[in-house]
Amino acid sequence: MIEAIAPERGFGIAIRILAPAAQREGIMIANGRSIPASHRIRQTVPIEATESGGPSALIGLPLVRDHRPSFCRESRGSIIQGGRHHEHQGVSSMRIAILILVTAASALSITGFARAESACHATLDPQDDSASVERQRIDAAMPSLLTRYQVPGAAVALVRDGAPDFSRGYGWAIPPQENGTPGVAVDAASTLLQAASISKPVAALTVLSLVHQGRVALDRPIMPQVRESAGAWQLPASDFDSNAVTVARVLSHTAGLSVPGYGGFPPGTPAQSLLDSLKAAADADDTPLEVVMPPGQAFRYSGGGYSLLELLIHDQAGEPFADAAAHRIFNPLGMTRSHFPAAPASSPPLAASFDDQGRPAPARHFTALAAAGLQTTADDLARLLAVLMPGPCGEEPGRGLLPPELIQRLLTPMPQSDNDLGLEGSRYGLGMALTLLDSGRQLAYHPGDNLPNWHNLIAAIPERRAGLVVMTNAAGGQALRDHLLCIWLDALGESHPALNASDDCATTEVE
Repeated sequence: MIEAIAPERGFGIAIRILAPAAQREGIMIANGRSIPASHRIRQTVPIEATESGGPSALIGLPLVRDHRPSFCRESRGSIIQGGRHHEHQGVSSMRIAILILVTAASALSITGFARAESACHATLDPQDDSASVERQRIDAAMPSLLTRYQVPGAAVALVRDGAPDFSRGYGWAIPPQENGTPGVAVDAASTLLQAASISKPVAALTVLSLVHQGRVALDRPIMPQVRESAGAWQLPASDFDSNAVTVARVLSHTAGLSVPGYGGFPPGTPAQSLLDSLKAAADADDTPLEVVMPPGQAFRYSGGGYSLLELLIHDQAGEPFADAAAHRIFNPLGMTRSHFPAAPASSPPLAASFDDQGRPAPARHFTALAAAGLQTTADDLARLLAVLMPGPCGEEPGRGLLPPELIQRLLTPMPQSDNDLGLEGSRYGLGMALTLLDSGRQLAYHPGDNLPNWHNLIAAIPERRAGLVVMTNAAGGQALRDHLLCIWLDALGESHPALNASDDCATTEVE
């Protein structure tokens, strides 16, 4: 059975697939619901934070391309440089009150993606208010938000001037145990979290890399381009024209396909093969992928469509989807921690996660990797976001990974992609939700929610060369990430009609 549910907090709704004893993957996308006044930020339990070692400059490598002038040029490595130098601000502690822990000590870590001391990279001064308003506002708010929304741990990263700029872990990846076992603090550079539906933008970029090579055609039917697997599976016959199911429509959820999302498989349970899942997804009530409405006529969110794209990538790239994503996206961008595992990683480095009662929730694994299977870090997702915008030295969007015209295509709303799952006025491009801010600038975003416990968000304003990454490990993370979006936009002097009525967006300062 499939049901739509409204969360208790935040401005999202979820599509949930119900099956016995399964925690299902949800598709939570902001839809303009106001956050109740009762959930405003307020100081309830005191938060103590003590840090030793003092502030220090952020260090790292700039985000540059080799073909730029010498003052922008960096040595070998990824297209998106930096972020591997990890700096701890001494021994830090934070006292956070949550349902599962009354008091806890947590190491706060900060990762710097520093900029080159050059004409196009101003040296970043941690004390420069004008250069770090977003950073300061978010850093000040996070301890209170963790307590308020009962989230043990979160990781945040920012993109500024087209480059990964700041990232920090807050709270616990694995809380301390009552038996005295010490906890593990969230580290934005190394703590893995399930990214859930943020897998879809990665899959979209992988498809576009094949488009760039001439192996895939966006506006042609997808099934004739699925070659090697065609004998093993075809879209079932229906009342609708399967030839109208183009690659672009599948990417934009306008192909009229079934299977909104997947629940995944618990530890110890083997996942299905991709072909078996397409025929009858065991973690989606045995639903087959099929055309259930006229393609191109309306938005219908389909995680199943991204499983079809996974099959397309396998056939056209000549390797499994996980390998293709690594070779075409992760490795060039320096996303060294990101991967699509066939089975859940152990903790650590995968963070523990918690349901809405504060109880540990086992990490599930997915057949539908392109729809929901990504495990990554906040640092890595900042590198991904930077590809969507111009760089600090004048690099074009795409950064050499893709030509700028394909990035523009990704960020162009598809016809009939208006939907009521996103922020009011949202449409959908090729793997990203798109909406206009009050300033007229475009906000490109994608939530990621594997229910009940993983809630994440990536958001970018390409014209401002700014981006936000939020990753959390508990059910309250949806409200936290929504609130943090308000704070980030407000710090940039931006706003959105659907958020203006939100009580939390009206109180973006910690009282």
